[in-house]
Amino acid sequence: MIEIIQEYWKSLLWTDGYRFTGVAITLWLLISSVVMGASGGVSGHRPRLEQ
Repeated sequence: MIEIIQEYWKSLLWTDGYRFTGVAITLWLLISSVVMGASGGVSGHRPRLEQ
């Protein structure tokens, strides 16, 4: 497994211009989840906790 990662790590970081890489997709998912979480946190609708 380590040998495979050492051989192909550059292809996971860089792209040939036509496809998204794993790092790019991960960053976009992280950014979108943070934005959605922040916008949901500041919205006026908050569920009530029943006691």
